[in-house]
Amino acid sequence: IGKPFKGLDIPYDYKHVLSFTDDPIEFRDKINLQVSSGNRDVPEGTFDALMQVAACEQELRWGSKNTTRRIVLIATDGTFHMAGEGRFGGIAKPNDAKCHLSNTVVNGGRLYDKSLELDYPTINQVYQRLLESRIYPIFAIFDDQKSAEGTEPAYKAIVENWAAVGATLGELDKTSSNIIDLIQKSYDVSEIVLVLVYRDDNKQLSCQGYATT
Repeated sequence: IGKPFKGLDIPYDYKHVLSFTDDPIEFRDKINLQVSSGNRDVPEGTFDALMQVAACEQELRWGSKNTTRRIVLIATDGTFHMAGEGRFGGIAKPNDAKCHLSNTVVNGGRLYDKSLELDYPTINQVYQRLLESRIYPIFAIFDDQKSAEGTEPAYKAIVENWAAVGATLGELDKTSSNIIDLIQKSYDVSEIVLVLVYRDDNKQLSCQGYATT
């Protein structure tokens, strides 16, 4: 479906419109230019998008994971597609958990260009990629009637199982004015690191732990 609804963008799973920047004006202008895409079903390609955000580190110009707190905000009012559902569209090839962005710019951004070739990633694939890239996901669910039934329970289950990547869940109000609070909540989540060191010379095991916020 090239143009399903008047005034909406073509359907896509993920579109990269701006690499990380220190310029707030450029960021604001890019956001204001974005147009929602039209789709016929409720579930979204959330995990396709998350996989690209985590896998395309160089393309997005992520800061070093050793010095940067990496946070990604997912604002949504719908549930998500899962691995296996690609078969409904004749797509049986498993997701390869790699970066796949178009070389050309389409409607102001580089699109994930394997949506018609690769199945959706498994929940564990996305989890492992976020863990490897040290990315903390924030799932922000709209709290009005636009949210599809079952959206909050679905993401709540994800967050409960993704504790190791610091996943958090919150509700966005109608104006999204509390979005900063949700980001701050995620930023304040403590990161606990446990280091075990085995010394063969004296058969001792030492343990160190520390937390950062």
